Amino acid sequence: MISTEQVACFATVYELKSYSAASIKLGKARSTVRERINNLEIVMGEQLFTIEGKKATPTEVANRLYPRARLLARQALEFESIAMSAYQGEISNVTIYHDSSTPTTLILTIENAIKSLFKDITISWLQRDRNHCLEQIEKGEAFMLLCQALEISIHL
Repeated sequence: MISTEQVACFATVYELKSYSAASIKLGKARSTVRERINNLEIVMGEQLFTIEGKKATPTEVANRLYPRARLLARQALEFESIAMSAYQGEISNVTIYHDSSTPTTLILTIENAIKSLFKDITISWLQRDRNHCLEQIEKGEAFMLLCQALEISIHL
């Protein structure tokens, strides 16, 4: 299983091209960051970085994984922040994007479930095309998108 901590470590090392710089940014020991990447490489069966001096150079596999890792790492941080805010009762409005293929019954079921747990929350539903929704998520303007899954095949 791949953890969000491993993904965050991977994305940060990728961005900074350095285990040491990533460890400083993440507030973790360098050995911890390296261990998370090593474990991720073991799970995947692929090397993610080659070390050239003090520089961590991404492999082709890392280049393909990075865009989604960056998004997942950011969403995990946002999720944690929102979860902690929800616990403290600070969230009052949530916007959920969906595409035209999302069944109305699913939307109503989700809304009813959220409203049963959080009586005072306002939910805004925005129907947009899939690409617009994904752009909004990548920009950090949206937190959640409901759409049919696309079958994606990654060949490593």
